[in-house]
Amino acid sequence: MASAPLPALLTEQELAEYLRVSIHTVRRERHLGRIGYLRIGRRIMYPLNFVTRYVEGRSVIPCLEDNSSTPARSETTGSRKDPTVRRGAEHGLTLEADRHAAHRLAQRTFQKLSSG
Repeated sequence: MASAPLPALLTEQELAEYLRVSIHTVRRERHLGRIGYLRIGRRIMYPLNFVTRYVEGRSVIPCLEDNSSTPARSETTGSRKDPTVRRGAEHGLTLEADRHAAHRLAQRTFQKLSSG
């Protein structure tokens, strides 16, 4: 019966060197559950397929400038051609009496307390 080859395993130090980061970054990513690992006794080992999946999950795809079917990342924030819907009152629509009332309330709220 032929057994499947074992996956290549990296130590924390080897993984940190491979990713060009510190050991602390590798440990932090492990503690946050972002990278998979194996625990063999007290040792932590990282299989290459887990490392590959981690790196693929951290990849950032650039925005496309042409009009392809893939949406651009800036689409959620809107653009000049297709702006996003603004919430609340537009600039300059607050009545003058309301602005003065808000100003007076802020002055009373943040005035210095008299010691006495």
